[in-house]
Amino acid sequence: MEMVWAWPEILFSILITTFLIFVIYLLSRMINEAQTAPVNWPVIGMLAGVIANRHRLLDYTTANLRKSGCTYVFKGPWFSGMNFIVTCDPANANHIFNTHFADYPKGDDFKEFFDPLGDGIFNVDDDLWRHQRRMAQAGLHNTKFPSLIAKWSKEKVVSTVLPLLDAMGSSDRVLDLHDMFMRLTFDITCHLVFGIDPCSLALDFPTVPIVAALEEIEEVILLRHIEPMFWWKLKRALGIGKEKGVVMAKEVARLFTAQCIAKKKREQHPQDQNSSDLLSLYMDLDLDNHNNIESGLVDYFRSDEFLHDAMLTFLFAGRDTIGSGLSWFFHVLMANPEVEKKILKELSRVRWLLCEEHSSWWKMFEPDEIDDLVYLHAALCEAMRLFPPVPLNHKSASKEDVLPSGQRVQPGTMIIYSIYSAGRMERVWGKDCLQFKPERWISDDGKLKREPSYKFLAFHCGPRMCLGKDMAFTQMKIIVASIIYNFHVEAIKGHIVEPKLSVTLQMKNGLMVNVRKREKITY
Repeated sequence: MEMVWAWPEILFSILITTFLIFVIYLLSRMINEAQTAPVNWPVIGMLAGVIANRHRLLDYTTANLRKSGCTYVFKGPWFSGMNFIVTCDPANANHIFNTHFADYPKGDDFKEFFDPLGDGIFNVDDDLWRHQRRMAQAGLHNTKFPSLIAKWSKEKVVSTVLPLLDAMGSSDRVLDLHDMFMRLTFDITCHLVFGIDPCSLALDFPTVPIVAALEEIEEVILLRHIEPMFWWKLKRALGIGKEKGVVMAKEVARLFTAQCIAKKKREQHPQDQNSSDLLSLYMDLDLDNHNNIESGLVDYFRSDEFLHDAMLTFLFAGRDTIGSGLSWFFHVLMANPEVEKKILKELSRVRWLLCEEHSSWWKMFEPDEIDDLVYLHAALCEAMRLFPPVPLNHKSASKEDVLPSGQRVQPGTMIIYSIYSAGRMERVWGKDCLQFKPERWISDDGKLKREPSYKFLAFHCGPRMCLGKDMAFTQMKIIVASIIYNFHVEAIKGHIVEPKLSVTLQMKNGLMVNVRKREKITY
C-alpha cells in the first residue's frame, strides 16, 4: 500500500530534521568553544551568549577577548544590524581615541543609546563638542574650582562620613559601603555642580528620587547595547518594559535640574564673583566673546535646555565614576591587608590635624599633604586598572579604515572598547595582570610610574581625556586617607560582590562591611 504524506506530516518531518541538524551543529560548536572565539550561532548570531551571560557580561566579554587575541567581530542576529567590533588592544585604543580621533566620532547611534544625556559633552561631536570642551575647561580650571573640590570633600568627610562610620561601628551595624560612597559622591557632586547639598548621606539613608532615576537610566543604556536597536526602539515607542521606566526617570532628572536652575537664577546676581559651582560659572560665561562661538549657538548655550544636558552630564560623571572607584578600591583593599598596611605606613609620615565634629576628634589630612603620596596614588590606579569606573567605551567609524589589529572598518561600524578587559589581559599587563599590585605603578627610584593613557584608560585618552582627572584623584585621596586612618573596614564573610548591569561599574549587591575605630597606629 502506497503511503501518502499529508502537509502536516511533511512540515513536522522538515521541522524535526532541521532541529536535529541544528542540535548536531550546536554540539559540534560547543565541543570547540573552549579553544575558539565566541560562538556565532545560525540566525541568532553571538547574541545568545551575551543574553545567557548578561549577569557576568564584563567577565564573559573578557574571556572572549582573551580567546580571540584582544579583538573580535561580534555578529548579531541576522538582519538586525547588530554587528560591531569588540576590542581591548591598546594599539587600537591609541588609533581610535588618539592618532585617528577625527575618524572615530561618537556617532548618531551613540547619541541614541545615551539619549537621556541630550546634547551634553559626552554625546556630541565636531563644533558642538569643541565649544563645550572649552566651556568645561573654563569652568573646571577656574582658579577657585580645584581648591573648592578639596575643601568641600574634606568638609563632607568630617561632618558626615566619619560620624556615620563611628555610629555604625559603635552599634555593630552592617554598612553598605558602596551605597555610602554613591551617596557621598552624589552630595559632593551636587555641591560642585549646583551649589547645593541634598544631604542624601545620612544615618537613615533616605530615598532620593534623582539617584534612583540615574541608576534606572544607566541600566537601560547598557541594555540597549545588548539588544537589537529595532527591538529597544520599538519598546521605547510603545512605552513598555525598561524603556517605559527610563522615560519616567528622564522626567525625574529634568525636574531636578529645572528646580536647581530656577533656584540659581532667582539667587544669582549678574557676574557674581562669589559664584563657584559649575552652574553659576556656566551662566556667567561671556559667550558673546568666548572662543568664536557662532551666534546661533550662543542662544542655545544660554538656554535652560542646554544647562539641563550639561549639568546632568556632570552629575552623571562625578557621582558614578568616583563613587564606584572608591567602592572597588575598598573591595580589593580589604582582600589585601598588606596593601592597607603600606598605605597606613605612608600616611603615618604625613602631618595630620585634629578636627572636632559631634564631640569627636578625627585625624584629617590637608589636601596638599597627601597630594604627592606615591603608594596611595599607585593603589588607586591599580584598583581602577582592575575595576575601571566606566568599563566600556563606544565609538563609530566615519570612514573606511584598518585597525592596528588587522580588522577592516567600514563607515558606520560601531566599536566597543572594553577597558575592563584590557586590565585583565596578560599581553597588556603581564602574567600577574589579575593581581592587585600597586608596586607595578612605582619605578625603581620610588617615583610614580606613568603608563600611556591608551594603556590605562580609566580617564580616557586623546582629545577627550577627562578634564577632571587630577581633581578626581584629589577627592579620592582625601576620602580614602581619612577613612582608613580613622577606621578599620572589614568585609562581611560570604557576601558576594559583583558588578551590576549598568553603564558604570556599580555593585549589584553592595559592599557589606563592619567598621571599627582605630585607636592607635604605630610604625
